[in-house]
Amino acid sequence: MLWVKEPSFNKSAAKRSSVIQDVKAATANRTLMSALLIVFVTSTSIMIMEPLLTVYVLKLGSYQNAAAIHAGVIFSAVGIATLFAAPGGANRHEDEL
Repeated sequence: MLWVKEPSFNKSAAKRSSVIQDVKAATANRTLMSALLIVFVTSTSIMIMEPLLTVYVLKLGSYQNAAAIHAGVIFSAVGIATLFAAPGGANRHEDEL
């Protein structure tokens, strides 16, 4: 970028850690491991549910050539609803603090 200027620093003085040390430090942090577990479970459940949603839409009576579009709209509705609801929920919780 044009306006960003990095400060000069001595790279040889910096101590590099190994991947094993980084993994040990990450697993020692209980909060981080809990967050990673929640992300893993959520991502896995979404990946399992997404292909099944198209089959369910077909059983509801959608045409076969439009089932993928309908399933995509249904799947995207959750994200769109979150997009609209998140600012209101954040403001409500700020008032409680």
